[in-house]
Amino acid sequence: MVNKLSTNTAPEPENKPKGRKTAWAEARAWFLLCKSPLDFFLALAAAGLGFAAVKLHMKFLRASYQHMTIAFAQRIMRGYLHGDLIDFQGIRFQRKPFLESAGGGIELYTDIFGAWLYNGDRYDREFCDEFEKFQCEGFYCYEDDGADITVHSGATVLDLGACLGDFAAYAAAKGAAVFAFEPSAETRKLLAKTVELNAHLPGAIEIVPFGAGGRTEELFLSVDAANIGKSKFDGGGSESADIVRVVALDDWVAERGIQVDFIKADIEGFERYMLEGARELLRRQAPVLSLCTYHLPDDHIVMRRLIMEANPDYKIIQRAAKLYAYVPGSL
Repeated sequence: MVNKLSTNTAPEPENKPKGRKTAWAEARAWFLLCKSPLDFFLALAAAGLGFAAVKLHMKFLRASYQHMTIAFAQRIMRGYLHGDLIDFQGIRFQRKPFLESAGGGIELYTDIFGAWLYNGDRYDREFCDEFEKFQCEGFYCYEDDGADITVHSGATVLDLGACLGDFAAYAAAKGAAVFAFEPSAETRKLLAKTVELNAHLPGAIEIVPFGAGGRTEELFLSVDAANIGKSKFDGGGSESADIVRVVALDDWVAERGIQVDFIKADIEGFERYMLEGARELLRRQAPVLSLCTYHLPDDHIVMRRLIMEANPDYKIIQRAAKLYAYVPGSL
């Protein structure tokens, strides 16, 4: 039986952190990445086409924006493009899927690998504050005043919303055992290619064909063909929806018998339901958490409450679009 979304409705929205950047702020970040007049021209053209496409709702403008964005991304990342691959110091990806994703792959470059490429893979607050002006959402890792929200060699990592496998590959490069949760069958084909390209890394990636939610059940997943990273669970079962398996992490971890050290989640507003299904995991194992909080207006409030209800020993750090949580002494 396929269930419609049956978890608790979100409370009324309250004020929240600034979240993912607006289109204007993202355009400004692109300009800051420019290193030549041609870079600046491409960024300006892409930004102009993007705003026009939003305002005028014209398909040809959206297509032109996408082409210009890819051209800009290729300019900015030109030192890391090798034939059909993107290679970030040994971490490799198919070029085409990332360049054709939203933002032309710029988010991969800045938000996933910015510190890896430009700060020796360190995530101190000073660097994160400075580099944030180039980013869409911010890093999944962070270090400050005893907080160590980073991936360590030998750690077990749950990558929830693995998509094309960018964070999974990063964590494998750090020597982690990564379980990459991705419920979309089409997206998993691209994820599998990332796993194949990074088989040489010290860690390992196992693809898990499930979503993570409040309980173990089947749900409809609405797949966004234009931006696979924005696919989300659909309570109504629209024509573009697939039936997928969603698991409560408490059930899945008990079945696998593993110790979880780090959870990254970017699951389009389903983070709160994932936390509801992971209460025992948070209470007993206290993994480090790195969660997106920009999908729903009250994400930062609801997620904080659910984490503290599960385990009051957690310390929480809220950045612009990410919530980090850890239990002192368990790192």
